[in-house]
Amino acid sequence: MQKNVPVTEEVDVVVVGGGIAGISAALAAAFMGSKVLLVEHFAVFGGNATSGGVASFCGNTKGQGKAFDMIVAALKEFNAIV
Repeated sequence: MQKNVPVTEEVDVVVVGGGIAGISAALAAAFMGSKVLLVEHFAVFGGNATSGGVASFCGNTKGQGKAFDMIVAALKEFNAIV
């Protein structure tokens, strides 16, 4: 199946997958000055850990480290999480 989609935005980096690796890669590229598009198949970030019901994000980020804190801050900035 082929589908033609019009180009409405140009970016430097496209990251496919909104799991922890994809989000980390997208943030790293953005912090280095790239314009980034993060594409996720499901309606939620977190990859299989969230969409598969393997784990939940309860909001307790204590002890997760700087990378996780940066992810949460960036998602809040874009109103992706409350």
